[in-house]
Amino acid sequence: MESYEEYGLLKFDENKRVLSANLFGEKILTELYLIGINNPFDYFLDILKKGKNIFKTNKDIYGIKSFDKSEMSFIIIALGEFVTSINEFIDISSLHHEIKNPLTAIEGVVQVIDSKYNDEYLKKCTDIIKRESNRIKYLLESVNILSDLKLNIKDINVKDFIKNIVDKFKIIYSGIDFYIYMDSSVQVINGDEEKLEMVFNNLIKNACEAKNVSVIEIKYEIDPTIKFFDKEKNVFKKMVKFSIKDNGIGIDKNIRDKIFTPFWTTKSKGSGLGLVISKEIIEKHYGKIEYKSIEGVGTTFSIYMPI
Repeated sequence: MESYEEYGLLKFDENKRVLSANLFGEKILTELYLIGINNPFDYFLDILKKGKNIFKTNKDIYGIKSFDKSEMSFIIIALGEFVTSINEFIDISSLHHEIKNPLTAIEGVVQVIDSKYNDEYLKKCTDIIKRESNRIKYLLESVNILSDLKLNIKDINVKDFIKNIVDKFKIIYSGIDFYIYMDSSVQVINGDEEKLEMVFNNLIKNACEAKNVSVIEIKYEIDPTIKFFDKEKNVFKKMVKFSIKDNGIGIDKNIRDKIFTPFWTTKSKGSGLGLVISKEIIEKHYGKIEYKSIEGVGTTFSIYMPI
């Protein structure tokens, strides 16, 4: 019989009262009661009906791994186990189907707009919709990115790469001034262009959505203070530093230690995976990502990559 020592095992009676719980389960029940959940059985069922499988307490984030209707029991797993086991209880094919259907409708409407109107600005907007739709499709195919990240490395023209991304945001966030500062000595970097685009899209979008932002600065340059040691070639390599700086209100100091936590987000429609995936992608490129934030002044995210 399978052991659930590292899982929360909760059994309920026909009146939805707790019949038994292991130590892990008791811990979860206590955390739920502290946030006002007095009927955990209905609470868990409601989560499952919505297809979320995820819930949060003040202490941690958990996933509902299974529900046995005949035994009125739930198995709950903590975040660390949940992340590695995500494919066990999320139906990826169903997720793909549910997202693909509205995307198909969106793409159909865009084609109609393109065929009926000959407006340059409108064309730019529909191009953005097409490109973002394709990016969503790519994200669906890469949903296992946290556990199985494979890179397609090639040369990337840095100037064109950054400009194409920023041009999109200039249209979407027309009230924000964007400034790009380029180091002419940095012409090409090696990396997976599609995955790096995911990173920069996420960081710039986060900057645009920060409160009271009116200016965003994107800068890249060689950082002379840090080098990467290539073990295979036994040489030190220079590192390029990308900075994305906003003049918003900054990140609340009480949540700064949580922003790289999977499934944790302050956005009502966010997944809580954007920064986690970004960090994973950059680290797979032998780089690192870090940030500095001053309340009332703004936030700067920095990406370091060897070249």
